Amino acid sequence: MRTFAMDPISSWRQGKEDEGQSVTHSWVAFSGAMFIGTNYDVLLGDMPVATGLTSRLMQMYLGVPWVSTLAAAKTAHQLVEQAVQVSARKNEQGQKAINARIADISTQLSEKRAELAKIPSDEAVRNAINADTAELADVRRQERDMVEHVERAVAALRDLTAVYQEERRDLQTHMDAMSATAVFRRLEPKCCPRCDHTISKAKKALESSTHSCSVCGESITNSEDGEAIKVDLQERVAASEAAVTRASAKKEEAESELTALRRKIDLLQGRLESASKELDSAVRRQEAAVAVAVLEGRLEEASISPTSQADDRSGELKILSAVVAETEARVKAVRDGLLTDVSARLVEYAKAFGMENLSEASLKGNATLSLVKGGVPTSYGKVTEGEKLRLKVATVLAMIEIAEARGIGRHPGLLMIDSPAAQEVSPVDVDHLVAGLQAVFTKLPHFQVFVAGISSKAITDHIPKANRREVAGNASLW
Repeated sequence: MRTFAMDPISSWRQGKEDEGQSVTHSWVAFSGAMFIGTNYDVLLGDMPVATGLTSRLMQMYLGVPWVSTLAAAKTAHQLVEQAVQVSARKNEQGQKAINARIADISTQLSEKRAELAKIPSDEAVRNAINADTAELADVRRQERDMVEHVERAVAALRDLTAVYQEERRDLQTHMDAMSATAVFRRLEPKCCPRCDHTISKAKKALESSTHSCSVCGESITNSEDGEAIKVDLQERVAASEAAVTRASAKKEEAESELTALRRKIDLLQGRLESASKELDSAVRRQEAAVAVAVLEGRLEEASISPTSQADDRSGELKILSAVVAETEARVKAVRDGLLTDVSARLVEYAKAFGMENLSEASLKGNATLSLVKGGVPTSYGKVTEGEKLRLKVATVLAMIEIAEARGIGRHPGLLMIDSPAAQEVSPVDVDHLVAGLQAVFTKLPHFQVFVAGISSKAITDHIPKANRREVAGNASLW
């Protein structure tokens, strides 16, 4: 590398997603431009097109200045750009994690605050106990009063019921008496039922005039008096019945009020028991308050926007972009003129190798080769394998000749061709190639070409025996 004044070339190898790495190429890659194997996919060298190394090798061997500088600048630019992207992606992922943490802490904090709100303070519990105790004492006093009221209502109902029953019995007795009187008045006694003494007519007449019994002499009431007594008794029964109804209603009302008071007593006692159990809530409340404070601290800490850790390397990117732009301009200024001359010389060599119908060739800065063959535009990738082989050799020869003519080339002047008859290359194409190479020897006497392959007429016709090493059968070549 030092002997040929070659500097390593850096390139960027893209990895998965947005990641990649810098790769430094040295002699292994450079020497590929001196070797033509049996794979003709790439115009210059043997590195895949995806590496982006072909154009840089071409420019370096042409002696274009700033090639290694341009490669290093582009690689450095991509390296810094990737570092910025990776840093930004990490910051974005970190922000998402922070947002998720804030949401989680907020949920926990809401739950703890709700739990704390449900736990009453000891002062509130004691105030509630005092209020319920006072109310319970008042309700119990009301209960005692109501018990007495109920007892009085029960006694009154009992007395009124007895009176009512007595009144009903009196009415029934009177009704029975009236019925009996009506029967007995129809009787005409002849003698005294006691002594069997005959009742005189005078007594019977006296009974009619004085309304006195002819037997016992007692006054006899008439039916009108009985009806008046009946009406009076009925009124008394109705009045006592109404009094019983009212007393029963009052008793039921008093009992209902007593039941309500006792339910209220049960409720107050239950509240007092629950409140008494809550008197030890100070510890639970303290624990909940501490948990809320801790979560609030965590939320505040998580909500603080961290200082952006993204690499602020915009200055570096601007500098590297300027370096790349300036270097590309300088490379292009020299390269385009060289490529024009190389393209013209390439056509001459290709024709010398038997591609007579090739009229134009244009070698681009990205190492692509456009062709006009038989008046039809085409490209290197579309020609036959034999034509690719000859174009590869013609390209190397044209590069060496033009660069040497200008005194800037770096190609060591060595070319090795392996099995030119492989890949279905016709013998005629091989003959044209070897004949052309033999002619080049006169122009570039220091240029060395090694062709490895089976012995053929093309080789024996154009290469002197002194320049050939041949073996037959199973003998070793070296």
